[in-house]
Amino acid sequence: MAFNARVFRILIASPSDVSDEREIAVNTIQAWNDLNSSERQLVLLPLRWETHSAPEYGRRPQEVINRQIVDHCDLLVGIFWTRVGTPSGAADSGTLEEIERVATQGKPVMLYFSQVKQDPDRIELEQLQRLRDFKKKTFPKALVETYTTQIEFRDKLAKQLEIQLRTLLAEENQPDREANRATPTTEIQFEFADAKTGARIGPELEIQTKFIQVEDLEKLPDYEDPKNPASTLTILGGGNKNYYRDVAIYVQHSNFFRPIRFWLTNIGGLGARDVYVDIRINTNETDALVDSLARVNLSPPQEPGASWYGGHLSDRESPIGRSMDHEIGASSTPTPTNSEPAGDNCGWR
Repeated sequence: MAFNARVFRILIASPSDVSDEREIAVNTIQAWNDLNSSERQLVLLPLRWETHSAPEYGRRPQEVINRQIVDHCDLLVGIFWTRVGTPSGAADSGTLEEIERVATQGKPVMLYFSQVKQDPDRIELEQLQRLRDFKKKTFPKALVETYTTQIEFRDKLAKQLEIQLRTLLAEENQPDREANRATPTTEIQFEFADAKTGARIGPELEIQTKFIQVEDLEKLPDYEDPKNPASTLTILGGGNKNYYRDVAIYVQHSNFFRPIRFWLTNIGGLGARDVYVDIRINTNETDALVDSLARVNLSPPQEPGASWYGGHLSDRESPIGRSMDHEIGASSTPTPTNSEPAGDNCGWR
């Protein structure tokens, strides 16, 4: 099925002694496309002079390549071993001219230098010296990568292409790309959500809670199977004799605690981890309680099954319950009097 996609052109620049690495670079880029293009709507297009340039008479060959390919790339991958290449008429080699041209335009340049052993009889000393001169000039002002095997080159290129791609995407999301080129950001949006449906509500939420004090909880009768009242459910392990007490606890907790759900959306260009959320709570009571739903059970009790009744429930005791993702329980807790409800209390989060 067809899909719209953002295309990033990646120029592969190198002398002739790393032809295998050139093919590896193309295959690595195509493998990225196979795994990511459809889902992320991004396509990486490898550019090489031998596949993306056309003959043209009357101009310097490298000038033609620059106009047809180099000036249209978004990123350059440069690969070297023992050569720098043939002089282009304007630089020591066509590869070096491409690197300098792309770097001058402010586009990313990724340089890889092979440390694979070479047969001394096949090394051109003049080319090797020019390569050493280029390294001396380049290393102090660039972060470069080396590799000792072609497999290592493939693995490093695959990982570092993803890093550069994320940086390029982050820069495109900046209002002023040139001013913010070196500072890609992660931008997290926070919104409250309806606790039941998950629908987004906005950055503010008003909740109301009610405190119900339960006294003489232990005096509630044990639950008996209506089909067989004389059965000993607890001994047989087939039922929950504390069911009525569990219901009383559930009514108290479901009025006292209100689950609060929220969304976190990353609209920036970089991934995020270990996000810290700071929530301001305003309440008209002097005492407020905010707790994780991992510590508060708001699920109705089941007739069969285990009980979570733990004895007399004071005005501050709460049983342990299950957790819910991105939710917390919040309540305002006034000091209760007698056994009547303390009334409705507003908490804002």
